[in-house]
Amino acid sequence: MNRKNPAQPAHPLLDDTAKQIIEQLQEDGRRPYSTIGKTVGLSEAAV
Repeated sequence: MNRKNPAQPAHPLLDDTAKQIIEQLQEDGRRPYSTIGKTVGLSEAAV
């Protein structure tokens, strides 16, 4: 956490892609990265 600069949030914000990945994992935590990648438009490695 960066307490020296109070203008910065204490935790990073999630972008829409990260939120989509989290939603996929909440539905099925054992879902393969390749399946998640196809759903959110990323490569398996990027997931």
